[in-house]
Amino acid sequence: MPTHTPRPDIWSTDERAGWTAVDTARRIAAGEVKAEEVLQGAIDRAEAVDGMIGALVTPAFEQAAAALSRRAARQGPRPALFGVPTAVKDLDDLAGVRSTYGTLASGHHVPRRTSPIVRQLLATGLIAIGKSAAPEHGMTPTGETPGFSPTRNPWHLDHTCGGSSSGAAALVAAGVVPIAHAADGGGSIRIPAACCGLVGLKPTYGRLVEDEAMRALPIKLVAHGVVTRTVADTAAWLAAAEAVRPPVGMPNVDPQVRPPGRTLRVGLLGRTPTGPVDPQVRAALARTAGDLAGLGHHVEEVTAAFDPSLGEDFLLYWAALAQALPLAGLQHVGPRYRPSRHDPWTKGLAAHFRRYALQLPGALRRLSAARERFDRLMTRFHVLLTPTTATPAPPLGWLDVTLPFAEHRRRLEAFVPFTPPFNVTGTPAVTVPVARSTAGLPIGIQLAAAHGADGLLLQVAGQLEQLGFNRTVSA
Repeated sequence: MPTHTPRPDIWSTDERAGWTAVDTARRIAAGEVKAEEVLQGAIDRAEAVDGMIGALVTPAFEQAAAALSRRAARQGPRPALFGVPTAVKDLDDLAGVRSTYGTLASGHHVPRRTSPIVRQLLATGLIAIGKSAAPEHGMTPTGETPGFSPTRNPWHLDHTCGGSSSGAAALVAAGVVPIAHAADGGGSIRIPAACCGLVGLKPTYGRLVEDEAMRALPIKLVAHGVVTRTVADTAAWLAAAEAVRPPVGMPNVDPQVRPPGRTLRVGLLGRTPTGPVDPQVRAALARTAGDLAGLGHHVEEVTAAFDPSLGEDFLLYWAALAQALPLAGLQHVGPRYRPSRHDPWTKGLAAHFRRYALQLPGALRRLSAARERFDRLMTRFHVLLTPTTATPAPPLGWLDVTLPFAEHRRRLEAFVPFTPPFNVTGTPAVTVPVARSTAGLPIGIQLAAAHGADGLLLQVAGQLEQLGFNRTVSA
């Protein structure tokens, strides 16, 4: 098992904070510890640190205890991750627990039903202690929404933990829970995982239950998953979720992460049309490429994987989703939904769409073609290696949603140019921590593969994980 010490300064002294999800489930199943004790430990840790990190936007401790009691009383075999504590991202519904969707526009909305993807998440045996913080409707990669406490990076409390699965990553990195629900429409699993030194897989679109909001859309961006501290935990949860609902048209993921057992062709992509990559991230990427070569894989540089227009086209489509939020909010929440309370970035995106709406058909054609272009590239390679983020986690305020639209956009594109393409293609991508910056901030590296090759990505990620990520890089 790789070592992930030293841990963030706010890491709990509770021994259970260091247990992985797999280890926690094994100990409960073996009778070494009671599930009720595990749950109480997570609650205690949440109460101890959440005032510092602002990650749990709505605690649901009593509901968690009741859910555990109901599940324990059921007859038959227990699910693979029975009793392991988790949190549900606040962009998805858990019946009886407030959903804010990260926005002041939603008021005090308590849904009556649980989202289908959350049902699949919890059917693996996980117990949700509450809702994890996210920015407004997941529209930006940082947890800094007006009216809510900022979500802080446990490794450095003055820095962002990324987003939009901000609270999920902060809770796992701080040792509150070993695994947390996350969702990814443009990098929202991988970005916070990279910022917080975690493993974050965006599965192939369709491997898990489809996000309800995606069903009628021409480009289906959002895939759900988890953030964890180990590759084994991610693989174990994905396999357990597939046992609940088997994927169609793709192989199941093996819960046991093994090396690939063959030489892989790895494409190395370290350039972006939106700006330079931080020297320390470049150094981490180069070292990771060297590590893969040292493991026997063949690494070859790739100059371009996608059309240069992809970033602009993605932004316009993202802006179209922002334009639709008022109607979606009214339909989902009801007349109490107040679009006038959307934050300036969301309003700016909607205005951007209205200005360039006539260009959307062309953007959709090019975005649809990106999958075919990536498929052609992956006939040459088994895996594509890129940075996850172009810089380590920036300070809080650097991506403030109250910044002028053009400036926020410039900073966003400079920070996260590498993650959105794989939402457009629907293909799997995973980030794994490989290094720390000279300031002590984690640096993640992204691996991507062809449709359905999630298992292969986890195998390669497992190889990198064994090397550890506590090596510091410098320019």
